[in-house]
Amino acid sequence: MNKKGFLFLRQHLLEGLLLLVIIGFFLVQRLDVIFMAAIIFAYLVIVFLNDNFLYRIKKGAGDVKKNRQYGILFLMIIALMLIWQFSPESIIFTAIFIAFALYRWDGRIVAGGALISLASSLFLLIVERDALAEQMTLYAFYLFAIAAVLAIIEYKRSQKLITNVRKIRKI
Repeated sequence: MNKKGFLFLRQHLLEGLLLLVIIGFFLVQRLDVIFMAAIIFAYLVIVFLNDNFLYRIKKGAGDVKKNRQYGILFLMIIALMLIWQFSPESIIFTAIFIAFALYRWDGRIVAGGALISLASSLFLLIVERDALAEQMTLYAFYLFAIAAVLAIIEYKRSQKLITNVRKIRKI
């Protein structure tokens, strides 16, 4: 492999990992070629046209490295869910909620995922994949519920911060 190709792969490591996750999703769901091509096209549009998306992924990885105690707590909860034999979907959605709540990431990202899931269910209905469309709609509902709870948590945190600032000003 030439040096330019290696540097390109090194600079775009996170994008490559995200692509591997998407390909793994394809293999698990056994999707047809047309649907896989549409998702890969959407992936390329998101990754290569939006630098803010890449910045948030890098910031999230930095937050996980910086707050190791949250990471350990997060892994303990996931391990307990595996021991208690929770379904893979419930583990994933609970992990998303816990990660966004602990690391104080923006809950609008989850709402964006819900919108993408809802849009993909429309596409699946068009190509007559009704069962998968129904599943994606349920995922959208779960993600919207998570986004709503995260918005409430964020609001409570901001109110607590405002109250603390007012107390400090009175002193």
